[in-house]
Amino acid sequence: MLKTLIIALRLIWISATNKDTKIRLILSYMFGVAFGLITFFTPLALSEMIKQISQHNIEKTLFYFYAMVILAVALIVFRYVWRFSCEQISRILPINLRQIYYGKIFNKPYEWHLQNSVGYFATALTNVCKALEDWLWEIPFHYIGIFIVTFCFLIYTWLLSVYLFLYFAVSLVLMFLIIRFLYSRRIKYIEKYNRSFVAYGKTFIDFLYNVRSVKKMNLLGFVNKKLDDKGEKVFSSCIKTMHYNAYQYGFIETFINVLFLLPIGYYVYQFIKTGQGVEVIVMIAAIQSKIAELGLQLMALMTELARAGVDCRILAEHLGKDEPKITSRKNLKKWHEIKFADTYFEYTKDGNLFSHKVADFTIHQGDHIAVTGKSGEGKTTFLNLFTNQFAVAKGKVTVDGIDYKDLPTAFFDDHITYISQDVELFDMTLYDNIVMGKRVPAEKLQKVIDGCCLNELIARMNGNLHTDIGEKGVKVSAGEKQRISLARGLLLDRDILVLDEITANLDPATTQNIWNYIFSAYGDKTIIAVSHEKDLLNHVTRRLEFKKGVGKESNSK
Repeated sequence: MLKTLIIALRLIWISATNKDTKIRLILSYMFGVAFGLITFFTPLALSEMIKQISQHNIEKTLFYFYAMVILAVALIVFRYVWRFSCEQISRILPINLRQIYYGKIFNKPYEWHLQNSVGYFATALTNVCKALEDWLWEIPFHYIGIFIVTFCFLIYTWLLSVYLFLYFAVSLVLMFLIIRFLYSRRIKYIEKYNRSFVAYGKTFIDFLYNVRSVKKMNLLGFVNKKLDDKGEKVFSSCIKTMHYNAYQYGFIETFINVLFLLPIGYYVYQFIKTGQGVEVIVMIAAIQSKIAELGLQLMALMTELARAGVDCRILAEHLGKDEPKITSRKNLKKWHEIKFADTYFEYTKDGNLFSHKVADFTIHQGDHIAVTGKSGEGKTTFLNLFTNQFAVAKGKVTVDGIDYKDLPTAFFDDHITYISQDVELFDMTLYDNIVMGKRVPAEKLQKVIDGCCLNELIARMNGNLHTDIGEKGVKVSAGEKQRISLARGLLLDRDILVLDEITANLDPATTQNIWNYIFSAYGDKTIIAVSHEKDLLNHVTRRLEFKKGVGKESNSK
C-alpha cells in the first residue's frame, strides 16, 4: 500500500508541470492543515463554553462563543480561498498527466508499440486519472485535515490524563493495524476486479475504434458476446468485492463506536458522581465523528489505492522510465551516405521466426532506390530498420561512419519523412490533416495538392479545405486517404523520402501522375520507395531486391 501511495503522490507531483501549479498544490495541503486545526479547536471552544456556562461565568462564556464564531468564519474563508485558487488543480493535473504519458508512449521505440496494446495503457491511464481527480479533491480536507485533528486530539488527551492518552493512542494504532490487515485480505479481490475491468476496457476500446468495420460486416452479435464474456468476469469480481466491503466497513464502524463509548461512559459516571467533566464528554463526543471519519477515510483511501494500484504499477513499470537520450554526439546537419554492413534482424510473427539480412548496401545522398520483392519478404522491415524504428541485432547501420545507436533521434526527425501504407487521419479539417499545424504558403500548398491529385476531393467539398473529414477520415475514400497522407509528408520538406506502398489504393493513371510528380518536384532528394507497380522502376536509378528475407542490389529492372 505504501509503495502505491508513493507512486500516486509522485504522479500528482510530476503532473504539476509549472511553478504556479506546484504552488497551488502546496497551498492546498496547507489549507488542509488549517482545516484540521480549525476543526479541532471548534469543539474545544464549545466544550470550554459549556464548562463556563455550568460555572455561570458569563465573561468567559462570551469569549469562547466569539472564538467559535471566528473559527467558523475562518473555516468559510479558507474553504472559499481554496476553491477559488486551488480547486481547479483537481482537473488540471489529470489533464497534464495524460499529456505526459502520451509523450512517453510517443517516445517508445517501434518494437514496444508492436508488443504492447495502447488501448490497455489508455484504460489504465484513464483509471489513474479518475482516481487522482478524487484524491486531489479529498486529500487536503479529508485526509490531511482529519490526521491533524487526530494528532491534536492525542495532545489534548495527554494534557488531560496519561492513561486516557495511552488508551486512545493504543486504540488508534490497533485500528490502523486492523484496517491494514483487512486491506491485505481485500487486495486480492480488488486486483482481480481491476485486471478484469482493464481487460474489458481494452476490448471495448478495440471494438470502438473499429466500429465502422463491425457495422459493415454486421458483427454486432459477435462483439456483444465478447463484451458479455468480459463483462461477466467484471461483474463476478465486483460482487465479491462489494460483499467484502460491507463486512469490513461494518466491523470498523463498530470498533470505532465502542472505542469512544467506553471513555464517554467513564466520564458520564464521573459527572454523575462529582458534577465535573462535562467539557471532556462534549469534546470526546465531538471528536468521535471525526475519528470515525478518519477510519472510514483510511478504508476508502486503501480501497482507492488498491483499485488504482494495479494501474499505477502498469504505468510505473512500462512507462515510468524515459528512453535514454543520446548525448555523446551532436546531431548531423548534413550527411553523404548511409551504409548497411552485414545487418541481421529477426522477429516472431504468428509463432514463426523470420530473419532479415542485408549484406552490404550503401545509400548515397540523392539516390532514387526501389525496394522490391514479394509480400512478406522483408521490404517494410528494411524501411523500419532504415528509419531506426527497428534496431539491427547484428551488424551496423551507419551514417558517414557513425553508428545509428550513437545518433540522436533528432537526426531521423530532421532528415527522414516516412510515408507508410498505414494511413492515420484525424477528426479535423482536410486542411489541418495536410499541414498538421505547419505554416505553409498558399502557393506551395496548391502545388502539393495538384501533384497529389487532391483537386477532385476539394471540388467535392465545394472548394473548402476547411471541411471536416470525420473520425479517422471516414468521409474520404482509401485512395484519397493515401494522397492526403502523401501531401502531408511532402510538405515536411525533408531530404529523405521513404515511401511504403503509397499508391496501393490508386488507379493506374493516378499512380503514374503521382510518381511523375514526386520524381520531378523532389528529384533532388533521396527517395526510397516500396511498390509493386512496375511504373516505379522507370523513375529509379537503383534497386534493392528481397528474396526470403535477404536483400541484395539488383541490376535488372
